[in-house]
Amino acid sequence: MDDLRMECIQPIKLGMGADGEDRGGLGVVLGILVLGTVLAGLSWYVVRLAISEGQPEAQSERADLMPAQTLEETLDAIARLLADDRWEAAERLCARAVEQYPADREVRLRYAEVLQGQGRFADAYEQYVEALAIGPRDAKTEYLAALCANSAGMVEEAITHLEFARQRDSKNPRYALELGLIQFNAGLYDEARGNLTLARTLDPDQAIAWGMLAQIALKRGDRQIARTYIARARELAPDSLDWRVVEARAVVRDDPQRAIELLEGLPSEALMRVDVRSVLRSAYGSLGRFAEAAEIFARASDMEPSREDLALETADLYERAGNLDKAIEYARRASIVGGEAARRMLARLEGAG
Repeated sequence: MDDLRMECIQPIKLGMGADGEDRGGLGVVLGILVLGTVLAGLSWYVVRLAISEGQPEAQSERADLMPAQTLEETLDAIARLLADDRWEAAERLCARAVEQYPADREVRLRYAEVLQGQGRFADAYEQYVEALAIGPRDAKTEYLAALCANSAGMVEEAITHLEFARQRDSKNPRYALELGLIQFNAGLYDEARGNLTLARTLDPDQAIAWGMLAQIALKRGDRQIARTYIARARELAPDSLDWRVVEARAVVRDDPQRAIELLEGLPSEALMRVDVRSVLRSAYGSLGRFAEAAEIFARASDMEPSREDLALETADLYERAGNLDKAIEYARRASIVGGEAARRMLARLEGAG
């Protein structure tokens, strides 16, 4: 380093101005500044090199985000990022690809896939709409657009796309099934029944179709048909808790003991479900077995003491069973975590006590 310093400084120090003035002092300063700049630049280069060598994935990401030469290379780069689970980088590359190839259907579909994977369903739906506008309007893309729209809360759009998908591929039971499910959730029970019946016809082993038809029958008050449908669903999916609950709902009015047996032995976590609790309350209440029901509900409330609804229902059951102390205990729990209804119940029970 000393040799380098002398090589840079000495010629400047010996130089004389035209007027004979020694400019060595200024030359030394300039030489030191130049040398310092060179050394600083060299140090920064070494640091950047060390960082780059320690983070090869950073180099890879920069390379992947460079503009590709062809559309095929762009799609390949996006696929590599997705394979490496680098969704944000893939999203940035997709956004640039859409700008570069706005009329390419495959780019739009890949962008929709990436946005959907990030949970950005409304944005993903826009890309599906663009892909369908480019064409063709095939059943699969209509179906994907429908699922995305439904996840974004756009129910009408989801139904429209699924109707297109069902028309374009009338032999696929999945489209009729999904359409029926969305219509059911939207309260369009007659329309849902038609599509679920079609799905069941196209695929007789589709347990969901049979189970949902049973639920529609229950809403219509036709318990006998509901039992027929749910029996088939349970035959196809015997381990499904959902279908056990639906069967219990179908029989609870005429055979409460059977409803209890269907839901007997369920883990306490199952009581977090409103439909399970409703059936059990009805079944045990029909038989006058409030104390047993209260014990079951108490176990669930003890697991989730912050749940006001569980504590209130437990207090109610203990009151019906004649156990006022326990009723007050759970009403007090509900009043701590709950609102005015819980406080009124607690005041009433304490007044009665």
